[in-house]
This record gives sequence, C-alpha cells and structure tokens, in this order.
Amino acid sequence: MYLSLLVNPKNFGKKTENSSSETTRETSFNFDEYRNVSGKNSDEISDDWLTWFIGFSEGDGAFLVGKDNRLNFVLTQKEIAILNHIHETLGIGRVKTYGPFSRYRVDDQKSMLVLIALFNGNLVLNKRKVQVKKNWLDTLNIEQRNNNVLPTLNNSWISGFIDAEGCFNVTLFKRKAMALGYQVKLRFMIDQKDSLENMLYIKDQLNLFLSHRKLKKGTEGNMHRIESNSFVKAPLIIEYLNKFRLKSKKQYSFDKWVAVYQLVQNKAHLTETGLSEIRKLSKEINLITSVTKKTGDKLN
Repeated sequence: MYLSLLVNPKNFGKKTENSSSETTRETSFNFDEYRNVSGKNSDEISDDWLTWFIGFSEGDGAFLVGKDNRLNFVLTQKEIAILNHIHETLGIGRVKTYGPFSRYRVDDQKSMLVLIALFNGNLVLNKRKVQVKKNWLDTLNIEQRNNNVLPTLNNSWISGFIDAEGCFNVTLFKRKAMALGYQVKLRFMIDQKDSLENMLYIKDQLNLFLSHRKLKKGTEGNMHRIESNSFVKAPLIIEYLNKFRLKSKKQYSFDKWVAVYQLVQNKAHLTETGLSEIRKLSKEINLITSVTKKTGDKLN
C-alpha cells in the first residue's frame, strides 16, 4: 500500500482491493513495512531506536490533519538537541525554534507515508491509535494494523516515553529520627495531561517500577501523575535505563539520581559530607528538570 502511494501519488487515498478497515497481526513491534518504505535498514536505524522513538512520540507527539487534509506530525520540546537528533536519524522533517521552545515537524506527503508505515501497527496507547486512524489512516483510506504491542522491560518503548514525559527528583525533608535530622526521598514520576486512561494503562504496565502504584491528579487542570518513591524499586528502574538509555538531557538527571541512590545505599546520607553531596546533586537534578520540562500540547 505505502509503496504504491509513493510510486504513484494519484493512488493517494485509495485502498487496495484486498485491504480491509482493520487487520490483526503479530503482537510485537515490527518495522518491516517501515524499512521497505524508508529504505533504511537496521544498520542505519536499529529496532531499539525506532521503538524508543515510538514511545517518545506517544508521549509528546501531535498526530494532526489540516482542513486541506494535509497530514502533520509535530514534536514540541524546550530541548532542541533531542529534536535535532530525531531529525538527523530519520532524515525527514525539519526543526524550527519558536522563542523558548522548538518544534520538529513533518508534513510533506512522502515523509508522512514513511511515518505511517512506522506507527501503523506499532502504537501502544489506545488514544494514539484512535488519533492516527482518524487523522491519518482514514484520510488516506489506509487500513489499520490492529497489533497488540506492549511495552516491557525488554524493549525501549518505556525509555522513549520517559524521555517525553518522565522526570527524576530528589528531596530532603526534616525527620528527627534520622541521624542528621533529614531523610532522602528518591522519586521517579511520569506526568500526562488529560490522559487518565493512558496513565492507568501505563501504571499497570510499569507495575514493577511503581511501589505504591499511585495515580495523582495534578494542580494544572487534568494533569495526571504516576510515581515511585521506593528505594526497593529503584534498582529495577536503574537496570532498565542502563540497558535502554535515555537520549535527552534527562539522562544526566538520571545519572545524578543514580548517584544519590548509591550514596544512600552506602549510608553516606548519615554523614555531613554525604548529605552535602546529596543536596548538591538534588539542585543539579532540579535545574535539568526545569530545562526539560514540557511546554504543553498547544500548537500555534
């Protein structure tokens, strides 16, 4: 289907004779169609990178269609470096800066077909499946691949989603029972706006990460948060993100978060020197978080 549209633009918006509205296929990420359409093999872009990109896009992407039926894909970030990395790796689209934030946008016909070949059948969140079907597939009359792909600790989807929506935090709060009067709290959080269904689903998928499996409603509208503040669960997060490393500046935040975890495990927080180092790392983590914090979903 995609190759037919690429070869002959007049076929844009037409189904093949054997196509149907939905096709159920295998239940794992499959990039064969993407590689056929893009011409990029696994030596150029690995399956792990593509899976990471899908997780990142499901967290931060806008899957749009204009009034003229022109398809668009947009990523908005404060951190331009991660958008440049995506642009350079995929070899399509463009990056522009708008004041304090930047956008990666794809909107030409050929490149959008490449993205459709990548996303169709490889999306995890139901919200994104619905958006892509309504805005992209139905517009071009392309069948939807109804795969049941899942994020696991053995693929990089979660890493991409954390790059888009996650953050790491260290706080010190007073507690008389502690040797120096302070307790260290290590938190890993994922936020999303107006996506309760998505967050409940992600919470279940990240059961191993989340100590209390809390779902919190934030103060900014319908912002939802899931978090882990358990030192017992921290090794699982560390092991996973050491295997599937973050690609944004959040990797630096994670590295410092791990350093705090190791200091606490070594009882360094019970010494003045160790507690001072933890305070320093905490401030550095908060600074990185302020730089990478999402700008919101609004598009001009």
